[in-house]
Amino acid sequence: MENRLTKQERLNKQNAIQALFKKGTSLKARPFKTLFIVEESDAEAPVSVLFVVPKRNLKLAVDRNRMKRLMREVYRKNKSGINEAAVSAGKTVTLALIFTGHKPVAYSTVEDKIILILQRLQKTLINETSNS
Repeated sequence: MENRLTKQERLNKQNAIQALFKKGTSLKARPFKTLFIVEESDAEAPVSVLFVVPKRNLKLAVDRNRMKRLMREVYRKNKSGINEAAVSAGKTVTLALIFTGHKPVAYSTVEDKIILILQRLQKTLINETSNS
């Protein structure tokens, strides 16, 4: 099992990011918010992800960088389920994980909430596949 977060899996195209924030569907699991778009498969990676920690919420760059690092690590360890669901559905998922809290949180909280979000996304993909 590939457990790395490759360059193809990171969302960095400006047009894709703008489309995600305009048309994306939202999921919330405090202190995180997720925007996602499910499209027909056309990219090299089944799931591309963006990690956002606004300066408005965490003023210190040290805190913002640590939160992004924790978010990346939890996603990297738990991405296999969402990747398999996207591949089996024949879809591409564009995803933004946004930290909405105003204080840094512990790794265990980040892990619990991001796993919850990924499970909800898997259910969404499975439901879309069965409805199609």
